[in-house]
Amino acid sequence: MDEGIAAVPVIIQKLAWVREHPEEVAFSGTGVSVLLDVLASLIGKDALPYVEQFLSDDSKGERKWTRSYGHRTKTWIERGDVFGFNPFF
Repeated sequence: MDEGIAAVPVIIQKLAWVREHPEEVAFSGTGVSVLLDVLASLIGKDALPYVEQFLSDDSKGERKWTRSYGHRTKTWIERGDVFGFNPFF
């Protein structure tokens, strides 16, 4: 559990980089999907602000798949389909 919580800042940093450099991300967006899923699984509802960054249409160069993955992850969080491992919940 401690290793998972320590990974959260790294995941957030990687997602921020993706938002800043969408043109450098592989077309499929699989890595973004995995990062969103892992973040949601580790911190549950606390991941929503980071997931929601990928839902807007106003980001530069944003691709449709990032919105799709973001919406899917947000839905999972709202339905409680992800696990929150953070001991502070």
